Amino acid sequence: MTRILQISDPHIMPEGQLLQGKLDTAAALKDMLAGLSAMLDRVGPVERILVTGDLTENGSAAAYRHFLAIME
Repeated sequence: MTRILQISDPHIMPEGQLLQGKLDTAAALKDMLAGLSAMLDRVGPVERILVTGDLTENGSAAAYRHFLAIME
């Protein structure tokens, strides 16, 4: 069975910036990915990760670079 994980609307900011000056969306995404990694022995391998919605908050090249670095 193919397992696909969907993540929606991470709203990643450029590195070092917080969403609305308060929320560290990069840390939230990293925490979620770490939690997933810790669960893989129970749920089995995930073949694909599908990220939908707003990948970044402002659409800047810096925000997309930050998103890609996290997802690597």
